[in-house]
Amino acid sequence: MKMKRVLYCVIVLALYAGLASGCDWMFGDQTKDGEIPENVSFYTGCPFYFFFVDENGDSIIDIDDSSTYPVAFRGAATEAACEHARATVQPYEKDGEKLFLYNNSSNSLQWVEEEQMYAFQTFFYGETPQLTYTFPVYWGDDYDTITVGFKYVTTADNVEISGASWAVDVISVLYNDVDILTGNINGKVFVEKPSQGGETVVKINSL
Repeated sequence: MKMKRVLYCVIVLALYAGLASGCDWMFGDQTKDGEIPENVSFYTGCPFYFFFVDENGDSIIDIDDSSTYPVAFRGAATEAACEHARATVQPYEKDGEKLFLYNNSSNSLQWVEEEQMYAFQTFFYGETPQLTYTFPVYWGDDYDTITVGFKYVTTADNVEISGASWAVDVISVLYNDVDILTGNINGKVFVEKPSQGGETVVKINSL
């Protein structure tokens, strides 16, 4: 699965499209050509659809019960913060399809007809000049982790970057230490959480 280059910018619509994309607008050059700034937080679009299921392959996300919504943060969060994030749900129409946005629109749920269930989407978080960044995804009283690997490019690399002096490539993605990028042909990730507890199982492409 090919990941697109994304600029350091506020990528709003990328989440709803389900693909990372470039931005024409920047905060302005953050650094001199050929340099990566220090300690700049950023986020990118994410090409994955995360399906949370039980051991029978049935969805454990109930659109009418926000307590079942997964929620991702840049760092560790309290139970109260998770509850607040889930309580901010806003329906959003795109191309005739309804999305449910929450957590300041950084998370969403979208109905996927082929799977007959809702999929969770989130931004990828990062901070310069770290080559990897790990952030939590909460569900119920449990949480998982996503670790994203980045490659930084600048105008000094003879790369055309519209409106900016640097950008990032996503080169690896782990969900609970499971590689979900290599061999993923359709962007689907199934997160299986047994109803009686136990270890979370992560699969790509199909159950």
